[in-house]
Amino acid sequence: MNKDNNQMSGYIDAILYVVLASIAFVFLDDLCSDVEPLTALFVMSGIAIFCFNVLCLKHLKTVYDAILQNPFLFLMMSTALGLDWLCMVYATYLSDPFITMTSLFIASAFLGFFSLYRKSGKSSYCWSMFILLSSILILFFKYEIKKPGNTLSGILLGILAGIAFYVYMLTSEKLSTRAKLTSLQILATRFWVLFIGSSFFIHLNTLHTTLRDNTLPLIAVGIGSLVMPIFFNQQAIQKLGAATASVIISLVPLTTYLIYAFWSGSLVFTNLLIGLVITSALALPKIVSARS
Repeated sequence: MNKDNNQMSGYIDAILYVVLASIAFVFLDDLCSDVEPLTALFVMSGIAIFCFNVLCLKHLKTVYDAILQNPFLFLMMSTALGLDWLCMVYATYLSDPFITMTSLFIASAFLGFFSLYRKSGKSSYCWSMFILLSSILILFFKYEIKKPGNTLSGILLGILAGIAFYVYMLTSEKLSTRAKLTSLQILATRFWVLFIGSSFFIHLNTLHTTLRDNTLPLIAVGIGSLVMPIFFNQQAIQKLGAATASVIISLVPLTTYLIYAFWSGSLVFTNLLIGLVITSALALPKIVSARS
């Protein structure tokens, strides 16, 4: 019974991540669109570090002792997260946010289905992987970028970001299990590499101007994008496992686009089709399981 309750709680956490991340993509990211990306990363990762470390204040010694005892896992987790973010930035720069986001979640869901197939041997997971591949082809051949850009570069970098994100989920799950850390305790350590790494590439004058003109938007985006949704994502990873969590959170592209379409009153059939194809891949194993 406790296992069932924990699993149901994990599904709720995953759905909350989908909703909050989608809202952040639609409403929050534009608040800092004029801020240099590495400066934004430095400030927002600092905000996330502050929030999660304050929430874990009584257990910080336990948290950082665990990191010192598992340096390889921590380094893998942090490197994967850094690669994920770097690929997202350049994919968006070379293409656009929809291509980046969609490719990322397709790739992570594909790896999740592959892991589930290896564990269970169910053919429905193979069909889901095939459907996800078809959604990438639709994205490549049918999606039209509104600005000058390269669709293929965006897709390839988005896929690499998705692979890195999946590696992050696997390593954070393993670190949590091995060191017996909670979601908040894992997140207290998650952003240090991003914070320190980005600090080497920012200029003090740029940082000063950014903080003077964009402090409140950066706080809003930091909490709305890096604190609230990420907490529920980590909860889902620890309760459901990386494979299942990666599959469920791939609902983000469709949810994001539906919110955007409702808000803007603009509906593009190709975007909707891609989101529905991804969703059908997620639903297929459940449908097959219910009928068998």
